[in-house]
Amino acid sequence: MQITGFSTDRDVTEADVHFNNSALGTVQTTNLTVNLTDAASQWFKTTASAQFGSQFSLLLPFTIQGSTDSIGSVSVQLKNSQGTSNTSSASFLSAAPV
Repeated sequence: MQITGFSTDRDVTEADVHFNNSALGTVQTTNLTVNLTDAASQWFKTTASAQFGSQFSLLLPFTIQGSTDSIGSVSVQLKNSQGTSNTSSASFLSAAPV
């Protein structure tokens, strides 16, 4: 999952991720909280980040056991010292069995 965003305070503390079931199956783990404090701090302290201001790109890799057809959509909220972002969602198209 890749997210591009911005944090005017140049900090991101966590991502709350929610996987939603599809009509084809059930996801066993639906809610995850990923701590981003250290990763965001390391990025925003670099000189390379200065040219992007408060913008960042976040890549969250997930390993799926079983069929990915069980995932209908995913929702993410990011948090920082000022609060919580709006929820962003993406839906997935599953390949129906033939």
